[in-house]
Amino acid sequence: MSEIETLIKKRGIVKGKLTNFSKFITKSKLDDKGSLDQTWVFELEQRYDRALNLISDFEIIQENIDLVSADGEVQALERENFEAAFYASTAEAKRILTNSKNSRNSSLTVSPAPEQCVKLPVIDLPKFNGNSESWLEFHDIFESLIHNNHAVNDVQKFHYLLSTLTGEARQVIASLEITNTNYDVAWDLVCSRYNNPRILVQNHIKALFKIERITSVNSNVIRTLIDNIRKHLRALNTLKEPTDKWDTLIVYLVSTKLDFESNREWEHQKIQIDKPTLDDLLDCLKGRADLLESLEDKGASKSLVKHQSATKARSFVVSRQIDAIKCVLCKAEHNLQHCPEFLQLNIQKRIEQVKKLKLCMNCLRLGHFINQCRSGLCKQCKSKHHTLLHITYNRSDSQQSPTTQLQTLTSSSLTTVQTLLSTVTLHAFDRRNKKHTFRALLDPGSQSSFITTDLRERLHLPETKTNISVTGITQSKSTISSSCLLKIHSHCTNFSLQVTCLVLPVITSNLPQFAIDVNSLKIPAHLRLADPEFYNPNSIDMLLGADYFWELLCIGQIKLDDGPVIQNTRFGWIVSGPVQTSAVPSIQCNLVQSAQSSKLHEQLTRFWEVESVNVPISLSKSDAFCEKHFQETTSRTDDGRFIVTIPIDGELHQLGESYRNAKTRLLSMERKFKRLPEFGNKYREFMREYSELGHMRRVVSPQESDKNNYYIPHHGVINEKSATTKLRVVFDASCPTSTGYSFNDLQVVGPTI
Repeated sequence: MSEIETLIKKRGIVKGKLTNFSKFITKSKLDDKGSLDQTWVFELEQRYDRALNLISDFEIIQENIDLVSADGEVQALERENFEAAFYASTAEAKRILTNSKNSRNSSLTVSPAPEQCVKLPVIDLPKFNGNSESWLEFHDIFESLIHNNHAVNDVQKFHYLLSTLTGEARQVIASLEITNTNYDVAWDLVCSRYNNPRILVQNHIKALFKIERITSVNSNVIRTLIDNIRKHLRALNTLKEPTDKWDTLIVYLVSTKLDFESNREWEHQKIQIDKPTLDDLLDCLKGRADLLESLEDKGASKSLVKHQSATKARSFVVSRQIDAIKCVLCKAEHNLQHCPEFLQLNIQKRIEQVKKLKLCMNCLRLGHFINQCRSGLCKQCKSKHHTLLHITYNRSDSQQSPTTQLQTLTSSSLTTVQTLLSTVTLHAFDRRNKKHTFRALLDPGSQSSFITTDLRERLHLPETKTNISVTGITQSKSTISSSCLLKIHSHCTNFSLQVTCLVLPVITSNLPQFAIDVNSLKIPAHLRLADPEFYNPNSIDMLLGADYFWELLCIGQIKLDDGPVIQNTRFGWIVSGPVQTSAVPSIQCNLVQSAQSSKLHEQLTRFWEVESVNVPISLSKSDAFCEKHFQETTSRTDDGRFIVTIPIDGELHQLGESYRNAKTRLLSMERKFKRLPEFGNKYREFMREYSELGHMRRVVSPQESDKNNYYIPHHGVINEKSATTKLRVVFDASCPTSTGYSFNDLQVVGPTI
């Protein structure tokens, strides 16, 4: 059988299915009351859903026939006849189903009492797609209207159930035939799949913790936050969770999601309440939402009045509108995109001029930047830049040159392969909760992470003094004197990260070093890129090194044809690897190495030296012993902490029994805790943290321990004037043992530095 005969046979099968569907519509069934039989209607609904796919099946087969057939008129007639029959049959089926649905909905309406003349509205059945957050609502409504309705038979209930389930939930019962006996099976399957209290509780609690933080303050955002909190708490209460005892936890959780102004207003109101509850917080937020809504209404009215007055002024004084339009480049009366001086520049010069004038790259106007612009995209590539700034490349076998007015490279007409580095777009909030957007470079070859001085100053981050030597790929060295801590957020995912960075004046030059024709890469449109502008040269404000890089990688990698690799990360998809370009950029390596463990002695020397004085220092025998002990035993861990052993003068067996004194001091402290409960709580919290940090551990009893153990007594000192730590725990290693020696007596003090 030839290819065209096979295709015509397949087309005949599709046409036969459409004919069967049309015949079924004409054989409609009526019940005893003269209305359409509901079982027939439900079967029509199933057939209608399947019939909708016939048009696409026909199109695929017919297109293949058109490619191999020489008789175009006959094929056009076949297409016309099939489409006419398809749309006529589906339209008739849709009309029948719509009328039947209206009839069914009206039958489910609760009839009013005979003396009432009010017609109650139709109750539509909710849809359920498998989302656990909407399960309880769907379950209660379906059970009350359909499942417990004795006027509806089981087959009809099955059809109602199928019509309300979508997506994942529909697949649970997709394999069951529509019969009376199968309805109970289907409902039990759905309930057993989604009516799981443990999973429902877990999902609602997860949803509470995943509520987004308020960044743009308006009444709608605050009301949405209130509604989400109450919705999930009501669901948890229905699941018999003790939500009435969660106020302290939920209040803290909600307060962390508030913006600065709302949080300040809540803290101010909380002072006046003895024991704040969740209702107090939600009432506070509701009041703030009402206030914002009132201000928004007034602002809109004021804006309308100003707009109307401005319109009047323009109608009488034409010169005011003309004066409002000033070119930022030549100061003439036109917009920048109509400026002859600007249009004469090549694309690269235009881009430089826009950056110099601090204009938006997308609309060429003042007052905002590209990430805040709501104007349209480039008409050439649909990217976020103005069409006058678009760069297009014409590719041929022998030459690659821009079609715009860019200067032609005279050194070579051949394409070169350069490596594109991975960049991401991030944002962070300063102390005033203002959002700042910046670009970061992902560099697994760097031992540390860095930010620029400019970004640190924009975010108003506090500095921590440090002294670290940094070495580059060419062994060039520099010393970094400060570091800082900041929290960064991805622009396209919900991922955030706390990062410790060293501060540098400049990290690297603009990346990439050349503009890339992104259309030639053929990146899949559905991917959410971590840096949507990765192809445009721009500044780098941050470098994330190997200390965070490997934690960011996710499963997912795409190798483009003759191009770079796209890797999935927690920030989104990053683009990195070789690309072809006619530009001749320099090769750049961002590998940096912090010299820590290799030059420990040098760092410690610079750390303690204040000034160099050329006076010989004479060390005593004890001081020389300490100096030698320090040099031989001091080391540093991978996380930067120093390990120092204690120099001992004498023998440890000189220490006597110390357990009794330590126990007596501890019992005395316990009695003090009973008199001062708050002091006791702070003391226990300190000791618990001390243990969790690994600064102390439990030892065996004194009867089983070695006789050289020394138990250090301890006590607490309260300083109410301290702004940070009001409780200070003192460990008394000067407490003597039964022999008269204390642990401090055996330590060597060493020289004064």
